[in-house]
Amino acid sequence: MRAGRKLIVILILFIIIFLFLYLIKPSHIITVGKEYNLVKKILIESDPDLFGENNLTITEKELNRLIAKDVSVKLQNKLPKGIILNGLYIELAENNIVVKTSMKTLSIHFGINLELQPIKVNGKLAFKVNEIHLGRLNLPLIVLKMSKTFQNNTYFINDNIKAINLINISELYCFENKLNINYTFNRDAIINTYIDPEHREAIQSFMKVLNKNQDSRFFFNDLLKAFITISMKEDLSKNFTRKIKKDFNSLDFNTKKDLFFLLLKYNLQVIKNLL
Repeated sequence: MRAGRKLIVILILFIIIFLFLYLIKPSHIITVGKEYNLVKKILIESDPDLFGENNLTITEKELNRLIAKDVSVKLQNKLPKGIILNGLYIELAENNIVVKTSMKTLSIHFGINLELQPIKVNGKLAFKVNEIHLGRLNLPLIVLKMSKTFQNNTYFINDNIKAINLINISELYCFENKLNINYTFNRDAIINTYIDPEHREAIQSFMKVLNKNQDSRFFFNDLLKAFITISMKEDLSKNFTRKIKKDFNSLDFNTKKDLFFLLLKYNLQVIKNLL
């Protein structure tokens, strides 16, 4: 009789342990591939408007290539000793973002999943934690205090992601499994980062002269994009060089005159070659 009871207790414990391990098991983690060059996309591959509003759509794959490595490094550095982060993947849902992780301690594999809401803080990208799960089990948000990765349940994107410092976000939201960002450029940050010191004063002067009307602003966008493309050792396409000449021809006489004076003053051979 007692042996039968012990067997039942052992069986129940086995079922509980098995069920618990099943409930906390990690989700399948997808390999994200090489890092995503967001700077190249917003400054070279698109038509950046340095004076107005811009829009960027980031797919799930692109978002992972952009920030998954940064998030993984931060989490691993803050995890208690003995817990290893095996992988991390970010899913874009209709109205939120789900960060799925695979972790291991001793021989136990488990997953910590976070449901996040993309937000902007001082014009920068951040994520507010709405829910946290141990596998399929809900956990109180207070457990986030165990990790210094989050401030007030919010994760801030690391400034070492260069593109984050180049833009000021006005709106962001998830739609159709994509992250949509409306933003303006931080022109001074772009010039200080991608224009060599000997040409910065000249570019600033060109910006002042060309910040008059839509046509002149279009032309400045072209010039800055050309400088950045060359600084990144990328080739200027024939279509783009034709666009530069077309936008230059659209300028009024006085603006062209001011530009020629600046060209004589700074002797910018790059711009002379483009025109």
